[in-house]
Amino acid sequence: MALSELLHPGFQSLLAFLHILLGLTASWHALLTKRDPRAAMGWIGTCLLFPFGGTLLYFFFGINRIAASARRTRERVGLTENAIFHPSANGAIPAEGEAVLPRLMRIGTKVTGLPLQSGNEITMLRTGEDAYGVATPDGWQLGDKVIVPPPQTSQDAEERMGEGYECADWYFCKKSL
Repeated sequence: MALSELLHPGFQSLLAFLHILLGLTASWHALLTKRDPRAAMGWIGTCLLFPFGGTLLYFFFGINRIAASARRTRERVGLTENAIFHPSANGAIPAEGEAVLPRLMRIGTKVTGLPLQSGNEITMLRTGEDAYGVATPDGWQLGDKVIVPPPQTSQDAEERMGEGYECADWYFCKKSL
């Protein structure tokens, strides 16, 4: 005896309607939140092709709960995604950082579940110059010369000419690593 024979036709219609509603809702969520289009299409297909099971799979495995929790916490404490402050050269935290620091501590504790410990530090290195003090040209290969930052004074520029740098002009020099 088939399952369709056991269920009342009205109940079959209700199950079909619920499957379509839940599948479309989960698919819409996947479409809006997944950054990778292949992942979004995979979850959309799973949600729509597998009655109830696809939606349950997406609910348990497809939603990034860590990112959602971090976003809710940032909103609750009033931070934007780009709330970054930079310490001064002597390591002191600027005034705007002192206001943000307790909120950042709460977010770090909430996301990781671990308390803040002394000695932990993260330095944002945005370019190769930040990380290594030099920049690599486009198409750079290991062994090629790197670009050094321009000298700060004319005396530095004169000293650089005698130190083995390959200079096209006083402000544009390359060196071997």
